[in-house]
Amino acid sequence: MSELSIDLIWELDKGEMNPGKYSNVHQVIFTPEHKIISDSAPDWGGSVSSTNPEQTLAAFLSSCHMMTFLALAAKMKWPKRFNFLWFYI
Repeated sequence: MSELSIDLIWELDKGEMNPGKYSNVHQVIFTPEHKIISDSAPDWGGSVSSTNPEQTLAAFLSSCHMMTFLALAAKMKWPKRFNFLWFYI
C-alpha cells in the first residue's frame, strides 16, 4: 500500500490571534497538481467560494463508499448495465 500524506498550510497574515480575529483560510495540498483552498463553513464566517471541512469530509466518505460499492458490484458482475434516473426538484 502506498504512503498517504497531505500538506496543510495556514498563515496568520495580518490578523490577530484572538477569538474571531484570525482567518481560517488554509490550503490542502494532496499533490503539487491537486490543491484546494479551505475555510470555515459560511455559517461560521467562511467564504462561500472555498470548500469547508464538513464538505470535504462528506465528499471523501462518499467517494470511498462509491468505490467500495463499484468494486463489489464488479466482483459480483452486477448489474449487467446501469440505468440512470435523474430527479430535479
